[in-house]
Amino acid sequence: MAPTMNNNYQAIVDMGSNGIRFSISDLTPPRARILPTVYQDRLGLSLYQAQYQTGRKTAINLDVMDQVIASLRRFKITCNEFGVPPDNVRILATEATREATNSVEFRSMIQEATGWEVELLTKQEEGRIGAMGVASSFSKVKGLVMDLGGGSMQLTWMIAGDGRVRMSQIGAVSLPYGAAALTQRLKYADKSDDKAIWEDMRYQIRNAYESLSVPRELEGQVRPVWGNQSEQSEEEEHGYEQAEEAENKVYDQGGLAQAEQSDGFSLYLSGGGFRGWGYLLMSVHRVQPYPIPIINGFDVDWEDFKDTNNILTVAKMDDVFRVSEARANQVPAVAFLINVLAQTLPRMTDVYFCQGGVREGKLYTLLPRQIRGLNPLPAATLAYAPPMANEIRHVLKGALPKGENNLWYLHIFNDDMLIAIANLMYYHQPLMKETRAAAALRSTTSGILAGAHGMSHMERALLGLTLSERWRAAMGPADVEFQRLLQVLVGYELAWWAKYLGRISGMIGDRYPAGTHSGGAPRISLSSCLKEHPTSVYLMVDVSIDPDVCGHALIKSVKHVEKINKNTTWPKGSFRLDVEADIRHAPALGVLQQ
Repeated sequence: MAPTMNNNYQAIVDMGSNGIRFSISDLTPPRARILPTVYQDRLGLSLYQAQYQTGRKTAINLDVMDQVIASLRRFKITCNEFGVPPDNVRILATEATREATNSVEFRSMIQEATGWEVELLTKQEEGRIGAMGVASSFSKVKGLVMDLGGGSMQLTWMIAGDGRVRMSQIGAVSLPYGAAALTQRLKYADKSDDKAIWEDMRYQIRNAYESLSVPRELEGQVRPVWGNQSEQSEEEEHGYEQAEEAENKVYDQGGLAQAEQSDGFSLYLSGGGFRGWGYLLMSVHRVQPYPIPIINGFDVDWEDFKDTNNILTVAKMDDVFRVSEARANQVPAVAFLINVLAQTLPRMTDVYFCQGGVREGKLYTLLPRQIRGLNPLPAATLAYAPPMANEIRHVLKGALPKGENNLWYLHIFNDDMLIAIANLMYYHQPLMKETRAAAALRSTTSGILAGAHGMSHMERALLGLTLSERWRAAMGPADVEFQRLLQVLVGYELAWWAKYLGRISGMIGDRYPAGTHSGGAPRISLSSCLKEHPTSVYLMVDVSIDPDVCGHALIKSVKHVEKINKNTTWPKGSFRLDVEADIRHAPALGVLQQ
């Protein structure tokens, strides 16, 4: 029987330098924003290494081409069985195929064997599409963007949000410093050549950066710092001053801009070479074992990122999660590149790792702007929303004290986070009581949202902590430890608010057990504010309810909120607020208010 074609299915073959990825994604709105994957596979064959098997560049041999073609034929069968329309299949080839001496022959053989034409990306197209993959990886992006593949590295800047993406007019600059290419170059270079390679890379990267015309919105307000100025020679200083004088003329016209000394740029990284570095950083993170096994949304500060000696030591260890032997062999070259970047680019602050690359970037460009503009949190959770999700979001919002600008972390629980909580508040209800809290806790890391593209680790941790607390159920030792790791990761201030909102969610769930109501006045509404005792600050919550649906279940859930700090194992001195609740419009429950 012929399969039914699904016009929302898109198949991508990403013929990278270090491997070939096959995927089928479902771009049905609105979940298309998180690029849901229905099938994926990978051929662990390096088209770059295939051209350097003897140490010198050669053509891609017939055996390698046959392996690729056989994999493509299998994927064609898979696409047909999934119902991918033939016009929705794309093969995207990058640096290794582009630079192969027999590239034309290779691509012709693929087309003859499969009927699929290979789309050979130019350096500029590869950089632009890879950058769009980074844009897909977060709700907002603002900073420098780098993609480290096997054969090349791309550099650009980006300001993205609300479905709009701004980047350099030249797209991205491509440089021949891919992880595999640089490994090969350093392998056959004499030690005396390392300095020459270093200086050449600095020169090329600096020129690449200057060509991007970084806009004012990304720059600082004080004198730029290029790498470690204290190590510059007098000639370099003199050349720098001349360059700065010329740059300031362009700067005044809104062109080239630099990072300020006190702050700096955010840096967004994609590509297999950088992802491997990210997993090594996870293995030495202050929170151990690191609780979120997803690279997208992982972030570190610049100082930790560029501590190459530490990471080089870790890379020699066996069985580092998600770091293959081939990837570990490229770590010294990646470390060399990072050291060059640290001495060449302006000051950085935070570093964000992205799963998005050529595949994700191509899919992202296929989305209409209104879908690209969706925040990943609501887009990922909308399918599970109860009928009154918006009303629940409004009640949750009332539980947060208004006008407290000094409590910066309250802004993290914005409308997008609150609607995600409301959307998933009932998802685990069908489970047995003893499994609800644990399943909810892990829902964002290994459950229903594990594959949701575009979420940060902070969002995953806070959403899991909040949903788990909603069920007021004990968990086993392994889950309790996992909960503790998430709490340490986000910090106890944010963890406290997640715990508080989770208990508020439980109270709302008691009032609306089906996630809907049959009409009439709202059964519950909340307002809150901070008040001062002589020696402390506490959170006052006004609970307004419909007296016709009030009962002892409400008393129990309100008391549960008030006891939020009881039996906690958090370190002494950790953030906490006492909570007092005042129930209104319920005369029969006046005893609770005493």
